[in-house]
This record gives sequence, C-alpha cells and structure tokens, in this order.
Amino acid sequence: MTHQDNYDFTEGNGCAFVNKMYVDTATQQNGVSCFAKNVSVSGDFLFQVKMTILTGTSGGLIFGAKSTNTNSNGYIVSLDTSLYYSFYHDGPINCNAVPIDANHQSCLSPSGQPGLNETNEIAILVQGHTASLFINGKFVDKIYINISNDAYIGFFSNYSSTGNEVAFSDAELWNL
Repeated sequence: MTHQDNYDFTEGNGCAFVNKMYVDTATQQNGVSCFAKNVSVSGDFLFQVKMTILTGTSGGLIFGAKSTNTNSNGYIVSLDTSLYYSFYHDGPINCNAVPIDANHQSCLSPSGQPGLNETNEIAILVQGHTASLFINGKFVDKIYINISNDAYIGFFSNYSSTGNEVAFSDAELWNL
C-alpha cells in the first residue's frame, strides 16, 4: 500500500499517499474517513492493516459501510495511543472485556505498542454475524454485527484539538 492500486483508495480531503504509506489526516470535528472505492465485501472476510498514529490520539478501521461517502451505517474499530480500543456503529458498542469505567465503552488491549509513532497491526475477521478484533496477531474481542452485502471498507482518523494524522500500510483483504 505504497501508492494507488486496485483498491482505489480515496485521495484528497485528508486522504493521501505519503512516503509509501496511506495517510489519513483529520482536521475537522468529525474526523476523516478514507475508503477503498473499488472494493466491496460480501460474506466472510479478513481485513488487516498496519497502523501508526503520527499525531493526535486515535485511528482505526471501517467495515460494513453502505457507501464510500460516509461511515454511517458502518462499523468502526478505533485504537488509541494508550491501546484502548472501542467499537462503534451509529454510536458506541460495549466491548466484552473490562471497560475503563462504567460510563465508558473503551477497553484496554492486552497486546500492542502504546504511544505515537508505534506501529500496530489491526485485523477484523468477519464470519457470519460476528466480527473479531485482533491486534498484533492476538485475539482481543468480538462483537455481533449485521452488515449487508456489497459493503465497503476503509480507514479513519479521529479529530483531536492538536490534529490527528494516522498512517496505514500493508493493507490486505481476504474474502473467505
């Protein structure tokens, strides 16, 4: 994932290929979503990428989106610089591990490299109505999902007051 390829990832509006990586830069309140416009997934699949948070606080994967214009109706898995992860689908989804506190849906990952400029491999395995999260090859959590056929995949960076820039590399998608 060093340049535009068959996936046809979004370019412009905060999404660009820079220094052999795909960089998602959030400069607006709702963050920035970057999609593979030429790839839709149906059925079971594995979506995996190496992610490095260069500035800011968090980034992650989008899967099951109904269009490449918005992440609405899609699922998001977010990982932050402290290795807390969260699932979202039109709002937070409670994780199955021990949450940070009773009012928060984030959970601490048992694996990964915390901090800025640390690379972590994130993977989502979708099998039927289950999405399993893996970080650096280790199972972390799973949620129950309902995605339609011909859904889209992508990346996002979450807005922070200091800016947010997340680099993605070595993205792979397998239809199972």
